[in-house]
Amino acid sequence: MYLTLTFVLTICIIISLFQLCLYYYINFPSFSNFKRNKPFINNLLILFIVLTFYNFILPKFFYPKPKPGFTYCGPGAYDFHLIFFKFGLISSLTTHFAWRIITKYFHNRLV
Repeated sequence: MYLTLTFVLTICIIISLFQLCLYYYINFPSFSNFKRNKPFINNLLILFIVLTFYNFILPKFFYPKPKPGFTYCGPGAYDFHLIFFKFGLISSLTTHFAWRIITKYFHNRLV
């Protein structure tokens, strides 16, 4: 599969939206079916899981498949890790800090 910058950014936006939905579901008990006093998963744990996904799991889907008898001269596995980790780090940290700001200043309106 040919990896373009637009495709990587689209994946990062989709994962950031999923991350926001997960933050909202975890932190506001009125949204879930059962009541609890504290969230059972910390927001930093969600951030760590998303960063692990960006760094270790997602790039392996886009490694070039080696063909027998053919020398591959394109980007290697390191390039895929670098691209996903750069854009994944930026998007997940931006999402995390935006969520922190939203919950700090607009908490009463979200509940």
